[in-house]
Amino acid sequence: MNYSPYLLLILANLFFGCNIIVAKLVTKVIPPITLTFLRWLGSLLILLPFCWREIRTNWRFYLSRWPLILILGSIGYSLNTILAYESVRYSTAINVSFINAFMPIMVAVAGYVLYREPITGLQFTGFILSLTGVLWIIFQGDWMHLVRFKANTGDLFMVLNVLTWPLFPVLYKYKASDWPRLPMLAWMIFAGLLVAIPPVIIENLIFNGVWVGQVRWIHIIGILGLAIFPSILANQFQNTALKYVPVSKVSIFQSLIPVFASLIAVIFLGEKFYLYHACGGFLILVGVFLVIRPDRRTT
Repeated sequence: MNYSPYLLLILANLFFGCNIIVAKLVTKVIPPITLTFLRWLGSLLILLPFCWREIRTNWRFYLSRWPLILILGSIGYSLNTILAYESVRYSTAINVSFINAFMPIMVAVAGYVLYREPITGLQFTGFILSLTGVLWIIFQGDWMHLVRFKANTGDLFMVLNVLTWPLFPVLYKYKASDWPRLPMLAWMIFAGLLVAIPPVIIENLIFNGVWVGQVRWIHIIGILGLAIFPSILANQFQNTALKYVPVSKVSIFQSLIPVFASLIAVIFLGEKFYLYHACGGFLILVGVFLVIRPDRRTT
């Protein structure tokens, strides 16, 4: 490949961090499930011209594997996004991104349980440091806050997301990472859209479609940005990295999401940046370094 998989992972998680910020702004007008549908519909329309020939030529190959594609699309391109967008409606963008940083631990656990993917002592140390950094930020550098911590509705949505999404990268790596990436991404998005149709209909019946009259150009630009950067580019970068890097190493890079999201929130949402953010972010970055550092015993 022409680019380091680690550079691709850094860019992917930068875009994932931007996704949280943009979603926080756009969901003030567009309901979360509808935003999920519009985001992935836009992504699919952008993708199709680049992979339509492959899809048309080998449609039997993908159709014969529809159960796996449906599972991957449901988890990675429907449920994941819906839960994330529901969470930012009720919680802060920074808090959502911090809870999301627990994801690497769950991905590593899923990789070990399903496929016995090994975790070295060095990687385990990196996980612990990264998790410590995340907790340090969540509890504002004061462990006494742990006793008083209460999760709101948005936090609970994100916790559910953390518990379900790790199945996606593990299944993708071991079942589909060798398939053509662009056509596979299009098929998974299509599957996710199919799954999202019923809840979209229910949501708009509940809201009576009143959001349509409140949409402005800034919201359309936001949807387009979501369709390109955290959808097509970030997923392509991450799926490409999964082909060359163990799932445990790919997942630890998600600890960078709260770092990026915090910086963006400070700049664009006017949120405060404190010393505990800097300390926690440093621990997260050290943890990432330890996980991607080669184990000399295996070289």
